[in-house]
Amino acid sequence: MSVSFGYRQLTLHMRKQTGKVINHKRVYRLMKVKGIQSVIRRKKKKYAHSTPQQVADNLLNRKFQAAVSTWFPQFMSWCPDCMKMGYHSWLHQFALVHNCPIHQTNLINACPSILRGVLKISFS
Repeated sequence: MSVSFGYRQLTLHMRKQTGKVINHKRVYRLMKVKGIQSVIRRKKKKYAHSTPQQVADNLLNRKFQAAVSTWFPQFMSWCPDCMKMGYHSWLHQFALVHNCPIHQTNLINACPSILRGVLKISFS
């Protein structure tokens, strides 16, 4: 049976055999120079997935799925003054933000078909 030690186990084994103080960093460095490597064992799975044996009834009739539009509106929001300068902030997309933090103007929410006419801006 061949025994494969890493530098930590090899250091402890050598200390026990010789009775002398041996530095673990020296053992690591010598193993690196000689090309000695230890076998790395695979970690075992700790959890086996199983099907639940008993499922409780939903007595409270709670909906456990969050709506998509709780934080973000359905359509893109933008500030007309920022768009004139060619700037758009990600802060405009939060549903709780109704005014531009820079210009204090109302944000516009519109479907993408309206955006086609609005976004024809020249950057010259």
